[in-house]
Amino acid sequence: MKKLFLTLVLITLTSILIGCQSNENEDEHEVIERAEGFINSLNEGSYEDAAAQLNDEMADALTPAILAELWQQLTVEFGDFKGHSFEETTEDQGHTIVFLAGEFERTSIRFQLTFDQDQQIAGFFIL
Repeated sequence: MKKLFLTLVLITLTSILIGCQSNENEDEHEVIERAEGFINSLNEGSYEDAAAQLNDEMADALTPAILAELWQQLTVEFGDFKGHSFEETTEDQGHTIVFLAGEFERTSIRFQLTFDQDQQIAGFFIL
């Protein structure tokens, strides 16, 4: 009877852990898609769409006009945007940080996007 009980407990715990990991992978995948969508919006000139992904604090600092100016400065300095690729994610104090490699005509840069618990952009850095 003890063996049956222990087996059931192990199966239950394994199922819970697999379920949690699955949710974490889905959340991470969604945040990566949001990061890529943000960069795509900037490249397409959809600055309103990009700004809509920012949390309130970031939206105050990075208006659509500022995002447009920022992206234009990047293309003037580095040439046309060629694309981006996913590099990695990390976690820090409840935030998910996504790193994307950005490829321009004349150089490569790294985008760092920090997402809050509501999956809104709480930080955007060009490295």
